[in-house]
Amino acid sequence: QMAGLKAYLYANLYVSWRLARMQRRAERFISAMMETFLNDPRQLPPSTAGAVAHLGLERAAADYVACMTDKGALLEYRRLFDPATNP
Repeated sequence: QMAGLKAYLYANLYVSWRLARMQRRAERFISAMMETFLNDPRQLPPSTAGAVAHLGLERAAADYVACMTDKGALLEYRRLFDPATNP
């Protein structure tokens, strides 16, 4: 039974087309935000200025993105890239 369950989960969850889409979407989503922050640090919120000075831009931007919830990251992405959303 355990082998059957593992086979089912592997085929239908771990390598499913839905999961592959979600993973790739998340990679593009995070990469786009990081690229934007690294190319124009002025787009980082003022609260990260101390971290940028202390840790450097790359680490501060990565920490800023890493601490976001899924909902917060989606909102930040919209603020950066959706022309209909207020910055």
